[in-house]
Amino acid sequence: MNTKPLAELLRPQSFEEMFGQKHLVGENAPFRKMIENVSFSSFILWGPPGVGKTTIARIISKDPAIHFIRLSAITEGIPRLREIVKKERNIFTSEKKFAIFVDEIHHFNKKQQDFFLPYIESGEVTLIAATTENPSFYLINPLLSRLNVFILKPLEKEDIINILKRAIEKKGEWTQRDFELTEKGFDSIIALSGFDA
Repeated sequence: MNTKPLAELLRPQSFEEMFGQKHLVGENAPFRKMIENVSFSSFILWGPPGVGKTTIARIISKDPAIHFIRLSAITEGIPRLREIVKKERNIFTSEKKFAIFVDEIHHFNKKQQDFFLPYIESGEVTLIAATTENPSFYLINPLLSRLNVFILKPLEKEDIINILKRAIEKKGEWTQRDFELTEKGFDSIIALSGFDA
């Protein structure tokens, strides 16, 4: 039995496996085409918890044409940011796009946000950020003006049902118990989830 958390076991590995956010990751969605063609500039994913922001970033990170660094705004400071950019700058001159993903970017203060400006302007770094908070209130205007904002919608009931069905299909990977979920069980879990995957 796998010891990974259930959320990690069920995390989609491709856009095809995602439930919800079809306006972004659907087969003909402009956002998805932009990602698949590696023709994107810096952007932020804004939406409630558990709707796919980090999953989208992880799917992007699998592209061999992208040199991808993942950071948490909760734990990283200016010295670490400076160290990463200094060490990885040579990626800019190669064939690969250099992307830094900052989760929970609303936790960065003004000075930390300012740090990215010259690198985004020069094209040396492509910033991919995620937040549950309204970027207009938490990001400085100079940074926000250089980011495309993509809004993720709350998941719908059908999305949660499909996620639960996937969990049941993979139950041998995360539990040794044999069980079935009744319609009432589905409804109870959906009600408790708050539409957070």
